[in-house]
Amino acid sequence: MDAKEKYLKIKIGNKNVFDILNELKKESNSIDSIVKLREVFPELTLIEAKEILIISETSFNSLDEYQQNFLNHFEKLSDEDF
Repeated sequence: MDAKEKYLKIKIGNKNVFDILNELKKESNSIDSIVKLREVFPELTLIEAKEILIISETSFNSLDEYQQNFLNHFEKLSDEDF
């Protein structure tokens, strides 16, 4: 099971965590939305809430995938001569 599938199963009524996060983001910035998401779903860790945000805002399927991509880009930049 990939990360998105895991999170789609976490619901309140007929709304999953992605639906609720999108509603929260209408009222506040991404960081505050993570905090509020954890208030709605206290079982989520900070890392899980961050992963939900990354999945909802990017084409990445997990936080690990996002961070690896970021690291790869950072390493390419650091290898260049300035």
